[in-house]
Amino acid sequence: MNIKEALAHPLVEYARKNLWGSGTTTVPEQFGEDLAKLSEDDRQLVHVLFAAATTSCPVPVSLIENQKYGPNYLEERYTSVSFWFCYLKEGVLKNTSFGESVDLTRLGGRGPAKDEGWIPVGRESCLVGPSTYEGHVLSRQIIDIINYSKKYELDVAEYTLCALDVIIITATPPSEPIRAVASLAIFMHELGFGREHLQDRLFDAGYRDETPEGYWRPIFKHLNIMLPEGLQFHD
Repeated sequence: MNIKEALAHPLVEYARKNLWGSGTTTVPEQFGEDLAKLSEDDRQLVHVLFAAATTSCPVPVSLIENQKYGPNYLEERYTSVSFWFCYLKEGVLKNTSFGESVDLTRLGGRGPAKDEGWIPVGRESCLVGPSTYEGHVLSRQIIDIINYSKKYELDVAEYTLCALDVIIITATPPSEPIRAVASLAIFMHELGFGREHLQDRLFDAGYRDETPEGYWRPIFKHLNIMLPEGLQFHD
C-alpha cells in the first residue's frame, strides 16, 4: 500500500470527516476487522494517517516522506500528543479555553505548510484541539519532561505529576491556558532543560509555518511578558 492508497482507506476518510482534531487514540470498532486484514506495514501507515487526522496535523504526508521522521516515529508521536491533549482537556484544563476552535478566516486561513487536499473541507481556516497553540505545545512539554526524566534516571511519575501541578496552579484565569505554557517552560528550565531546546519548543518554526503570523505573533508577545529574558522570542 502506498500513501495515496492509505489516504483513501475508509478509516482515514472517517477520521478526517468525523474525528478531526478530537485527540482520540481509539480506532472505531467498525474498522477493526478491515485493519486486521492488512499487512503490518500497511496497517501502521493507515493508523499514522488516522492519528494525524485526530491531532489535526496539516502535513502528515510530508512528514511520512521525510527520512527524519517516517511512520514509526510519527505513530508514537501522534498517539502520545493526542493522549496528553485529551488527558488535559478532560482533566485539569476541562473548564478552560484549552484546545477550543480558533477561526483564522480574518487572518488569511492556515499557514503555507499544509499537504494539498489533506485538511478536510470546512476546516481549512480553523485550528482545533491539538493544533491550537496551547494544545500543540503543552502536550509536547509533558512528553519532553517524561523523556528527560527517563534519560537522566529521574522519577518519571514524580516529575510528570510536578508538571501537571504547575499546569493546574497556573492555568488561570480559565481563558488563559497560555500562562501554563510559560510556567511549565520556566519549570523545565529550572529542571535543567537548555534555553535552545525550550525556545525551539515554545516558538516552533514548523508550527509557525503551519499557522498565520497574525495568530502566533500575538501569542508569542504575550508569552514574552511572562517569560524571563533568556527564554523570550526574538526575530
